[in-house]
Amino acid sequence: ASKHRAAAYGLFFGAVMGGIALAPFLAAVLSHIHIAIFSSCVRISALVIAIVWLPETLPLEKRIEAAEVRKCQLDEPASRKRAKCIAELGEVVLRPFREMSILLRSSRLMLLATAAFLSKMVFSGDIILFFFYVENNLGVNDRDVAWMMFVTGVVGLLIQAG
Repeated sequence: ASKHRAAAYGLFFGAVMGGIALAPFLAAVLSHIHIAIFSSCVRISALVIAIVWLPETLPLEKRIEAAEVRKCQLDEPASRKRAKCIAELGEVVLRPFREMSILLRSSRLMLLATAAFLSKMVFSGDIILFFFYVENNLGVNDRDVAWMMFVTGVVGLLIQAG
């Protein structure tokens, strides 16, 4: 599996660049309602593909155990269910912060993560400001922006494939 890791990363990022290239192209040639319908169809298709072709990863013993736990939970009073649900939600919300604690092991890791976060934040802000500027001052419309993003995505796809 590790010998195919580089190819898998390349395929993944190539797909991302393909999406970046395709999405604005659709915005340039379709109306807003057609894009919404197309997007809904793609999402529903992805859900069906995931349900039909992705295998169950939970072993049979664990599935049986989970079904028994759910059965016991159905017998619990509503107030206890609510408290348990809130506690589980808190666990889900706090988990990423607990897992980021690995950054506290080294000041270099903290510095690197902070620099990456700030860099991406500034980059996304620059893109938004750029689009506001060109739409308001240069007379560029949404179709022009879509074509520009299409070219950007195609160039990124070609670079990733190269």
